[in-house]
Amino acid sequence: MQEGPMTDQSNDGLALVPSSDAEQLLERSPFKPPVRRFYNNHKRALANLVPLVLLGGAHGAGWLFHTTQLWVVWAFCWAVPLVMIPVILVMRTEGRVWWGSAAAVLAWLLTAAAVGLSDVQVFMLWTAGLLRSVPYWRAHQRRYSPQPSPEPEPEPEADEDDGLAPEQRIWEQDVAPNNTAYASTRLDIPEPLPGGFTALIIGKKGKTEFEKMLAGKRTISSAYGTTVRLVGVEEVTPPNDSRARLTIISRDDMLAQTRFLEDDEAAIDPVTGIARVAYFFDSKPAHAQFYTPTGGMQMGLIFGRTESGKTRYAETKFLLAHQSDTLVTAVLDAQDGQSMPECLQAAQISAVGVEGVFQGLGKLLYVSSRRSQFLGKAQWIDERGRERTGKQFLLPGTELIDPRTGDVFRMPGIWSLFDELRLLLKDPEFGKEAVRMLGAGVATMRKTGIGVEGVAQNVGLDYLVEQGLRSNLAGNVAGFRTRSSDDHGMVGLPADPSKLEEVFASTGETTAGLCYLNGPDGRPRAKARGLLARDVYGLALEPPAGELDDLTKGFLDDYDRMIKRGGNGAEALAQAEPCQPPPSPTQGDVEAAIESTLEDGPLPVDQLIARIGGRIANCTYGQIEGALRSLERAERISRRGDLCQRVGVHT
Repeated sequence: MQEGPMTDQSNDGLALVPSSDAEQLLERSPFKPPVRRFYNNHKRALANLVPLVLLGGAHGAGWLFHTTQLWVVWAFCWAVPLVMIPVILVMRTEGRVWWGSAAAVLAWLLTAAAVGLSDVQVFMLWTAGLLRSVPYWRAHQRRYSPQPSPEPEPEPEADEDDGLAPEQRIWEQDVAPNNTAYASTRLDIPEPLPGGFTALIIGKKGKTEFEKMLAGKRTISSAYGTTVRLVGVEEVTPPNDSRARLTIISRDDMLAQTRFLEDDEAAIDPVTGIARVAYFFDSKPAHAQFYTPTGGMQMGLIFGRTESGKTRYAETKFLLAHQSDTLVTAVLDAQDGQSMPECLQAAQISAVGVEGVFQGLGKLLYVSSRRSQFLGKAQWIDERGRERTGKQFLLPGTELIDPRTGDVFRMPGIWSLFDELRLLLKDPEFGKEAVRMLGAGVATMRKTGIGVEGVAQNVGLDYLVEQGLRSNLAGNVAGFRTRSSDDHGMVGLPADPSKLEEVFASTGETTAGLCYLNGPDGRPRAKARGLLARDVYGLALEPPAGELDDLTKGFLDDYDRMIKRGGNGAEALAQAEPCQPPPSPTQGDVEAAIESTLEDGPLPVDQLIARIGGRIANCTYGQIEGALRSLERAERISRRGDLCQRVGVHT
């Protein structure tokens, strides 16, 4: 009879040879605690004595059987329990029961009981028994000797010929199977980044949902062996809820690195109004838009707790506007000029204190109204050379015609920064009216080339007071670390700025400048760190690149004169003289100017038109072309290709 191998495992995890059923019975026996402790402390030595005890028991049983002459009874009453059971239960080595040894001991007992013990019989019993016990002692020694744990089976190696990049293979093996949000998704070909990679997560339409993928970021960070702070899951463009943009970097070095405006050479693009203001956590540049070619000036909000970096970011935006020839700057500081003194001194329009900022707001609204009157009738030439009248909105730097002189001039945008905005809006004397004025103004000022950038510690209604105002300011939003997680979604930031870390793990330095940006890049969930100016005062001392046009200067002077007389902005607007253009010239005036100009020699047609426009106020392109055709029909001038000349002069 053969039994299968038995295994046992000790508490320390070491592999052991098979244990005996006898020892298991003893360990489960109802011994008193002292006896159990003695056995547990000496069970190795006691187990070594088991063969000797059995041989001694067999020897004694043989003598007892013969002496009492009841050998048949003793054979059944003693031999079976004394020999068969111990041998079967104890004498087991590596799963084999010693049936032959048990039968030999039983035969020896019956012989000794029948014929008596002799020295030869005793010698045979002990010699054979000891030799037969050697395998048991060896197995017993192995059982109580620590054995090394078996080597774990090697995991099957991934198929390197499956055509997947390592990042894709991790996604297939460790991400998609372990989170239902990523079931039925795959990772597109990864693009390397400094310290990481980015790739598109492609899901199954009707099953994959972006919000669920966003909530499962920790599965991704665990699979790729990084922290959730360095994993970005963002919306894609164009929007598609079954897809997401995954970005993973190994360290936060890109954010911890301080970048300076002077070294970066950032500037506002004069056509698009876009400028680089920060860098995302994956080292890609982040932008803000001061104005758009299709909508005019943009509004914005900068918010965050003290020492979060919001003021340094506001300084950066001011300096970018200061260095742009399409913008002029206005700084209105309700904290009596203490927040940003360098920028305040460099601004072309400025105001300090709550009352001063209130008056400055009225001045900007007045300028906006006067500009609106002018732009509705402004004359200009579009990109196709067509004469146009009226502009829906002012693109900063657009060439216009001054109605008072007929001169061509460039009208800049006015980028105005309202620092510590809450002090103005919550002021008991001016706050209520300021909320009304600013709420109405930000809805229309962009068309007249005036942008408003508000700075506050939070964007809750306890700071910005009115929801319409908050919504209209949410054009370009920069959210720095806050104390509250409320209301950030109301200004277009799905990510919570209050969750931004306070120190960088790689350097231990504070995270001043760390933020979320909702701007032209369309990455409101991606962390970014703003550019800083190394020398704010030095850059602010440089002359501004943009200049106020004479027409806007006149509007500002009109408002100041009215205020000095004790009036207000509404009265100044009511008493302002409308910007009436000078009388239009007659065709005869234009023909005479053309002939007079060509007396000095032939000119290309475009140069001739430019000179006539400069000589005659309010002369339109159509009038000049009409006069040229009339003179040509009358044979007073001639055209040869693009060249125009007087007939009979210089021929």
